[in-house]
Amino acid sequence: MILDRGGEREAFENLARNLDLPLATVRTDGNISFRHPDALDQSVYMQISDTPPIPADGSFPPKKYHLTVLPDGFDAVRTYRLYLLPFLGFSGSAALVHRFNHIINAGFGLPLVLVMFSLFMLAFSLTRFRLTLRSGILEQTTSIAWFRIHEKRMTLSEIEELGRIIDPLTRRGCSV
Repeated sequence: MILDRGGEREAFENLARNLDLPLATVRTDGNISFRHPDALDQSVYMQISDTPPIPADGSFPPKKYHLTVLPDGFDAVRTYRLYLLPFLGFSGSAALVHRFNHIINAGFGLPLVLVMFSLFMLAFSLTRFRLTLRSGILEQTTSIAWFRIHEKRMTLSEIEELGRIIDPLTRRGCSV
């Protein structure tokens, strides 16, 4: 989502209006999008109809998200419960090394490292990303174990452009 909260686009938009030429935006993947001068300040919410554009290839919503459709929007949540397996593995390894430390002479270093790895895996498994659209407000939150570490809110009228992001690992696209 491309916003103009910092005012960095304003000079380019004014130039496009004065020259009566479309504003070109070069994205990180090399694609270029054009917006005509009369549509520069229109939000995406004003540009589209009641239904947002959804890719026809079936990539929305991604399967990694649990999607709940609300009467006036949606709630998409992604968790990483799979990291509980490495947590259990590192915790078990730390307990075994500590228990048999007199035999293997590992000292306190190896159990401490294994405990630290297990705590990292526990934090990853308790991480939750949530994207909620309700009553024209888009909210993105990131939390670890019920503590919000990041929160961002915006109204749909603030979003000026939408882009398509390609995941380099899976090479699948997702509209945002």
